[in-house]
Amino acid sequence: MKRYFCKEPFMEALKIAQRLLCILCIAFSGCGKQSAELEYDGDSSAWFPIGAKWLYQYVDIDGVEKQTEFTVEKDTIVGGKNCRIIRGENSKEIIYVENGRVYYYFQNKFRKIYDFNVKVGDVVKFEFKTRSPGSEFLDKTIVLPCKIDIISTLIVDGVELKQIFAWHKKFSSSGYQHVYTERLGMGENSKPLEGFFPTSPDYVAPSMYQTRLLWYQDNDIEYISN
Repeated sequence: MKRYFCKEPFMEALKIAQRLLCILCIAFSGCGKQSAELEYDGDSSAWFPIGAKWLYQYVDIDGVEKQTEFTVEKDTIVGGKNCRIIRGENSKEIIYVENGRVYYYFQNKFRKIYDFNVKVGDVVKFEFKTRSPGSEFLDKTIVLPCKIDIISTLIVDGVELKQIFAWHKKFSSSGYQHVYTERLGMGENSKPLEGFFPTSPDYVAPSMYQTRLLWYQDNDIEYISN
């Protein structure tokens, strides 16, 4: 007895299977990056993975170029919040991330230094470390309202990082830029670095002048400055 094969239903089923396979391939090909972005948002452990390193260059008071390194050391809990410790050669920062906003812990309080949920035209208050007149140390903070001027994207090893350009006019008529990028932190030619985060524009470090990020690396990306 001959058996007859019904071709049309089979071909239709084959087309449906092929379409489903294509959809699955597209989904899985992009899931690595998408998952990283979802995990990265609003999580101190993802924004500052343990082992991440920054290498900065600075000029000391004698005009000699030097380098200093910062490393994400370990987890810690402060005030019930999951934080991370960033260790430098002579400093330590406790950082906390929530909903795209980065805070550092100073004098028993979390203080906002970066905000990635902003829009162009927003005025956002950031809190910078500074020092009292005559003091040799960073012993207080100053809150500066900054206007968001530009929001751009920096692509590093295929990963899109949001970059924010903000400015304020408190200390000069031309204004001062507060530039910061996801993962990388503060921008080129930031104020003197004493600790991991940029200091207030009115602060003059005793041994460091303008600071430049040379290199950053974590498990996903490596950034090398031009």
